Amino acid sequence: MTVSATVLDLSAAQTAPLVLAAPQEQVSWSLTPGEGLAASATSGTLMAGQNATVLVNAAPAPAGPPTGCGQVKRGSITVHWSLGADPARTMGTHTVAVAFWVPCR
Repeated sequence: MTVSATVLDLSAAQTAPLVLAAPQEQVSWSLTPGEGLAASATSGTLMAGQNATVLVNAAPAPAGPPTGCGQVKRGSITVHWSLGADPARTMGTHTVAVAFWVPCR
């Protein structure tokens, strides 16, 4: 399985695409966003030759002033994958470093 990036910079943009691809065989994947981050999908299965685009963005802040507002924070997203349809058999992981802006309300 291939992942399109090792670093995403959301400090100037609201979202960024992360492309997951299964070039040779079926792959089950799961994605774990770190604190302050969200993703448009957190798991799936790709057949050989398929890819999926997951949009990554800063998670909505809870009520009240967000911690670290007006600053760029750093976090990460971890992608786990396994061959075939068994997500319990992790075959690999890929960590993507993410920089994102925390706006003040």
